[in-house]
Amino acid sequence: MTFKKYTFLGASFFLVMSILAGFSGGRVHADTASAPPLVLDGVAYSKSTFILDFMRIAFAEASWSADPLNSVLQGRNELIGGAVVRKKFFPSFPNGFPVWLREYIWREQGEPDYAALSRWPQSGVTISTGWPPPSKQRERFKGFSQRAEQQALRHINDLQAAIGLPVRFMNPADETTTDFARIRIVDALSLNFFFDNKFKINGRGYNVVPIPITQPDFMGPPVLSDYAEHGIMLAYEGKLLDAVRFTPFARVLVEGYYVMDEDNNIDFAACYIWPHHQDALFNALVTECLVRAAGLPSVAAAPPEIPVLGKYSALENWNKAHDSHSKRHVLDGEGVNDDFYSLTMRQTESRVSEGYGEPALLSVEENAKIQAYIEDDPSYFPHRRTETEKVPQALTDYDKAMLNMLYCTRLKTGASRFQVFSVLFNDSYCFDQVRKKFAH
Repeated sequence: MTFKKYTFLGASFFLVMSILAGFSGGRVHADTASAPPLVLDGVAYSKSTFILDFMRIAFAEASWSADPLNSVLQGRNELIGGAVVRKKFFPSFPNGFPVWLREYIWREQGEPDYAALSRWPQSGVTISTGWPPPSKQRERFKGFSQRAEQQALRHINDLQAAIGLPVRFMNPADETTTDFARIRIVDALSLNFFFDNKFKINGRGYNVVPIPITQPDFMGPPVLSDYAEHGIMLAYEGKLLDAVRFTPFARVLVEGYYVMDEDNNIDFAACYIWPHHQDALFNALVTECLVRAAGLPSVAAAPPEIPVLGKYSALENWNKAHDSHSKRHVLDGEGVNDDFYSLTMRQTESRVSEGYGEPALLSVEENAKIQAYIEDDPSYFPHRRTETEKVPQALTDYDKAMLNMLYCTRLKTGASRFQVFSVLFNDSYCFDQVRKKFAH
């Protein structure tokens, strides 16, 4: 199945569901027109409208293994075969390999359905910063962990109330290789982000090479001093079979993903955030990270924009102010992020040219740009564009209601889109529970 077909099927699903729900041109189906609306942040939602919004947000927009450059979506048989190949050609992992990643690559216990509903199990949710042990890469940029922790702690009570599960922050110093937080907020420097996009990582999810990255054989036994060093973690993530990436077609929303066990219980989640973002934008990305990591990976169609500080939903495309200067292969075409690499090649040629007494090939500005990229210079990011009055600093009622709906007891983890829609539309229990909770 091609990626275009996948997108077409997704659009077809919402067209059919809209017709079934009787939602057309703002009208509400007769069966639900008389039902009291759900009022969130001062905006009234009919049952049909809210359910359709939920169906957009709660399911993956694309397979992790979809190659956005070639528009290819691998079939499930290929993915399963890939796991067998990996196990056959790489039956063991090197010293220092993160044991907790093994099942997500091999899938010995069985495979989840990336297109199904995924939620955290009853044991609850834990949050921390950096990568879990045995990695020592807890913080690459000074102050990141403290900022991320402070913002996460602001949301714990709201998250816990919204999903009905225990939520707690774990001090990285208290974690071990077997007991560590399952939502990770990771600082990402220039190694992860291109010069012209400090939100999304390009080239995610289509690396299906079977062998994990280690040192070359001629250098001795394959030993990892730290699996999070030098981009090795990114290489491992490329070998995940069925992770769910957050908002894969957005330019400026938080970079992250979650992986599930064989029953579609979310088992691990990670968010990458550039540490040089100023406080308002940094805090908003942490807020979005936690809401999406709870099991809402996709962008809302058009939630209300309430013009009050902190009332913009983390589930919408809230960061549009940075769209124009943030480029991505999948949206802007191949080569859009190659400027830095072409400059470095010209820089090398320029030095050779100068060595022969010829004029330099690079301008002062171009040399400055290369140095800024290497040093991850925050002054080159247009911080002034951030619309601080629009970025989400707290969970809105809309965010909380969507989380309430996701963790409704009538829904089953691992259910398909059609199964979830059938339950929500034919049985008012979930909608009524959410509406009662937010009745004022």
